[in-house]
Amino acid sequence: MSGNYEKVAYYPGCALEGTGHAYNRSTKELGKALGLELTELKNWNCCGAMEVKNIDPKLQTYLSARNLSIADEMGFKTVMAPCNGCYHNLKKAEYDLTHDGTSREVNDRLSKKAGHKTYEAGKVETIHALDWIKRTIGEEGLKARVRNSLRGLKVAACTRGHATSSRRRIGGQGRNRPPSRISWTICWLRPAPRTSIIRSRRRAAAAPIRFPTATPRPSSCSTF
Repeated sequence: MSGNYEKVAYYPGCALEGTGHAYNRSTKELGKALGLELTELKNWNCCGAMEVKNIDPKLQTYLSARNLSIADEMGFKTVMAPCNGCYHNLKKAEYDLTHDGTSREVNDRLSKKAGHKTYEAGKVETIHALDWIKRTIGEEGLKARVRNSLRGLKVAACTRGHATSSRRRIGGQGRNRPPSRISWTICWLRPAPRTSIIRSRRRAAAAPIRFPTATPRPSSCSTF
């Protein structure tokens, strides 16, 4: 078990306090079950989501950077964000503050106006919940804790979305980039062979959604 990730700052984000409340509770319970400690960020704010990003990307960078600044002030080097959107935005803020001078200037100006310390890129690492599990428990540790095997099931993994986009901001190239984290987790739970998972995933991505023949198709649905 890695000591660097046993105790991390926890950023639930807006969604996990609303429609994703079950994800919030299950993440905390998982931490307890695995002997990992989560400390929620004090007075955290929205990461900027899509709404702010679409209006003012620099403001969105500041909002995410403020959360990283809070983690830094609390003495944490790692913040864990289960929400894919929050994870992506915090990683994006780190990238923007590293590579874009204007983002750094806006972040510094708004931080001073808000009365808190300006976050400097590189002080805090953002990880996803699946990274958190992999880096602490690891593959073998997770296998040993499986109680209800998924052996025999064919799983179609949806690896699209914010948690897997933008290689340059999140890191990794080709097959080593973040999408594989979902496949790792599925394989640890021992469903059908890996080839079946990948094949099912590709079919799910390429094939249209169809209703079973025994179920009448709603009249309003004409393009499934």
